[in-house]
Amino acid sequence: MKKGVKIFLGILVTILLVGICFGSIALYLRNERSKPVFHLPDLEPVSSVTALPTKEAAVINYVLQLYDAAVTADDVEGAWHTDVHLGELQTPFAAADAGIVQYIRDQAGGKIAALYPSASELLMSETKDAPKLPLTTTDVIAFSAEQGRHNDDGTVSDDGFYFIDFTIDPQSVDTTAMKESKVYQGVAELLAPALTIEKCSIQPQSVTMNCRIDRTTDELQSVTITKQYQIDANVRLTDLYSALVENGSGPISLQYETVTSINFNHYAAVFTERQIAVKKNDMKALPARVTVHSTATKEDYKLTFDVSVDDVLEIDADGVMTVEENCDEPVIVTMTLEYDGHVYSDQLTVYITEMELETEVAPNG
Repeated sequence: MKKGVKIFLGILVTILLVGICFGSIALYLRNERSKPVFHLPDLEPVSSVTALPTKEAAVINYVLQLYDAAVTADDVEGAWHTDVHLGELQTPFAAADAGIVQYIRDQAGGKIAALYPSASELLMSETKDAPKLPLTTTDVIAFSAEQGRHNDDGTVSDDGFYFIDFTIDPQSVDTTAMKESKVYQGVAELLAPALTIEKCSIQPQSVTMNCRIDRTTDELQSVTITKQYQIDANVRLTDLYSALVENGSGPISLQYETVTSINFNHYAAVFTERQIAVKKNDMKALPARVTVHSTATKEDYKLTFDVSVDDVLEIDADGVMTVEENCDEPVIVTMTLEYDGHVYSDQLTVYITEMELETEVAPNG
């Protein structure tokens, strides 16, 4: 056989083999697409414990009640801290003599923030000095309350939460108390190597408060309080820096912002999805979240799982589920947490199917 004929036949065979492969793949994909796919049933929207208030007094009262419940609870962990941000510092010093400016800035920020009260992993029933909310009917200028966050593209995210934002009259801030506080005294001590504060004017410019509430449990998750001030002071420099300005003293001014974050961790045992679909022989961790004190160990609490249909699911102590048998009816898994005198429970619906599963099943809730 001539060489050219052999080459031609080789190419022809290769083409046929490739065609057969692609044909087999196409047939497989078509068969796969023709298999019935299991779709989770549509769920009713999760209802809120409390309807979102729309009147100012009702909104204020709602937040204050939830805050009081959080700070007195014996199954809520709290944490709070304050961040400090400084704006541009205005001084009479020449640019070439900016050492004092840099010194002040170096002592600010984190060091000043450390002077504010803070706490972490603190059981709220064991503390009496939780931050106070600057929230009264006479001081609130404006508010907004919405379910979920409305994005610029028209979608809504975090639908399971209420977001309530307040604008508060800045003149309600007690600046006299600020000057008498441990924070003011601490700042003066930090700056003492460079200067002493002779006069200081603190003018509040804005106060806002943002709240995040789990609407399905009526639990306050977090509060953020932001305060902005204009600070104008006359300072006298120590001998080390007195040559920087005539007579060794001069005015300084700057923008001063504090952001106080308060977060609550509520003990609970919850399923992060309301229903899932599985197949026989599947093994997977249940979509569960268990929250206890950050220092607790497994010996400190009891976690159990009950199944509504016998012998179809095996769930170990860590919440890992093995599907042992098919089942024609939905299986209800009840998770129960016993911890520190409290009992928490939640339920999950499990569908066991012989049909194909969707490759990506969005969480339900």
